[in-house]
Order: sequence, then structure tokens, then C-alpha cells
Amino acid sequence: MRQLIFILTTCMLLSCQRKEQIKKSFVTFEFESWNLVENYIVKYSGGDTIYLKHIFPGKENLLTVLSESEKEDLLESLKESDFYYSKDYWNSSVDDGQTYKFKIEHLNRKKDSILIHEGKGPKKLYELAEKFKKLIEGKKFENK
Repeated sequence: MRQLIFILTTCMLLSCQRKEQIKKSFVTFEFESWNLVENYIVKYSGGDTIYLKHIFPGKENLLTVLSESEKEDLLESLKESDFYYSKDYWNSSVDDGQTYKFKIEHLNRKKDSILIHEGKGPKKLYELAEKFKKLIEGKKFENK
């Protein structure tokens, strides 16, 4: 009987443990996307809100609230990304095309900025760009 009570108590305690929250590894983060059709900037500071600034076509400042799972996924992606690459990956054989810029202010207040253009640059950064694009395409934004 004691073993049964011990096992049940242990199972209850283990099942009640809270999931450890992911701590942010930056102060602010910006993702910018531009091409001939559009230009926008996404700003994120690790909370539950992301800000979207449309620059072209038209100017607009918007915001949306992230769910807890979206927030954790985004924080995890930014934590896993290494922003200590070279600062500029420009495909000089293409005059136009898709360009992404990542700006991050680390916890130690050091700022990094990385520019990638038309297939040049680390695959990991293109994956992060796709994550941001899917996130903003799937969310409803409201006027600021």
C-alpha cells in the first residue's frame, strides 16, 4: 500500500511540474524584407507583441499579439540562430531581388546587423526569414 501511495504521489508531482519558460537572448530584434513589390519591418522585443511597419506599398504601422506557443517558438528560433556571421551577403550578379536584413541588440547591448540577398548567405538565416514571413502571413494585424 505504501508503494502504491508513493508511486501515485510521485506521478502527480511529476505531471504538475511547469514547463520551463524560454528566456529571451536579446533586447530587441528586427527583421526587414524588401523587393520590388514590398518592403516591411517586423520588430520584436521578446514579449507577446510583434510590430509590423509597412514601408512600401503604402505606409502603415500595425501590431499583433502572439499566443504563448508562438512566442516560445519565436524565442527558441532566435536563441538558436547565430548572429555572428559575416555582415553582408550580397549577390552582385542580381540588381534587384529579395533582400532580408536582421538587426539584433544582444543582452550585453552589442548590436549586430546582417544583410542577405538573393540566395547568398547562410541557410539558417533564410529559414529564419521564412519563419517570420509565415508568422506575419498567418496573423491578423491591427492598427497601432
